[in-house]
Amino acid sequence: MPYTIRIKADAYNSVAAKFTDLMDEKRKASEFHWYWSQSVRNGYVDIEISRVRLKIAKPYCGQHAGPCQLSNKPKPNSTFLEWEDWVRFNNLMNDICDELKLEATIWSVPRERLDVGKRMFVRRDRRRRVAYDTVPVTGRFGRTDYIWNHGTSDQFKVAT
Repeated sequence: MPYTIRIKADAYNSVAAKFTDLMDEKRKASEFHWYWSQSVRNGYVDIEISRVRLKIAKPYCGQHAGPCQLSNKPKPNSTFLEWEDWVRFNNLMNDICDELKLEATIWSVPRERLDVGKRMFVRRDRRRRVAYDTVPVTGRFGRTDYIWNHGTSDQFKVAT
């Protein structure tokens, strides 16, 4: 899932470098591994995070929102993230922003076929996402699938 952290470029010298340093420090101590790159464009610093994985594999049934619908089938071990893993990763990125008192916008772009190309917001300025839920969507064969709620205003709160 592509993941972007956007910081205003005028804050770059004082904050963006501190963010990437702290992010690298937190990565070492976390359950996650990821790669990142950054670019400056249109007045913003974009930090692109890619290939987010768990350090230790666990049973995996898919990168879908909500509970597993294939609960009785054996699942292969994988380092891919599921719903709760993504929420913990989002919280980690928000914790870094809160620690630095950073005003940033964070979003990811889910790759699920029912939700492709839409931004799912994790942070808006100084407001971190504190609630996650799903939206039911009817799939091609009439089966109900669930996609992430992209982030309504009541799901964000300023950290204290």
